[in-house]
Amino acid sequence: ELTALGITINATVSFSTAQAMACADAVERGLKTAKKNNLNTDTVTPYITLMVGRIDVLAVRYAR
Repeated sequence: ELTALGITINATVSFSTAQAMACADAVERGLKTAKKNNLNTDTVTPYITLMVGRIDVLAVRYAR
């Protein structure tokens, strides 16, 4: 919803590929809505931050 309003977001709660993909899908929907509402999205730069430290913990768990 924030992306649809032209607000840049940083989704930092992604701990899995599925969560990151869900965030990306939401961003895409927001950008489409913004463009449909004639908002300029040239300066909207959404980010999705994977919590790499969490991935390392998972990798160690599977390595054992």
